[in-house]
Amino acid sequence: MTEQDNEQNETVSELEQIRAALKNANSESATHRHAVKDLEQQVAALSKATERFKSQAMNTQISSLLERNGINNPKVANLVDREKVTLDDEGKLVGADEQIEQIRSEFPELFTTQKPKVPNVNAADQLAMKRPMTSAEKLLKLNE
Repeated sequence: MTEQDNEQNETVSELEQIRAALKNANSESATHRHAVKDLEQQVAALSKATERFKSQAMNTQISSLLERNGINNPKVANLVDREKVTLDDEGKLVGADEQIEQIRSEFPELFTTQKPKVPNVNAADQLAMKRPMTSAEKLLKLNE
């Protein structure tokens, strides 16, 4: 009976060790699951922020491109099909030139060919305006 008791005690001891190892593995697994969930949330938030910044960069570059082509009305930027325009890895617009040409062919009146006239202001030809003398300045001039 002692030999059987020893075997049984060893089996119980091994079983307890296995249960303890399983408990540790489960708690470690739960910790990793929580860490993975947190990281997935961070990745999702960063993806949203990246898309928002890409959209802002694209809108800014489209507006700048339109201005370089003589369009100063910001509403015209809505005519650009954003599905056909993308940003490359360097942040440059791809496909925007084709969109601008399409808008130019459909709405040629939007593209100004002449620059707005700037009035010629040349103040160098005029004499400087004299301000009226103060009473102290008048007295000083009289004493000279």
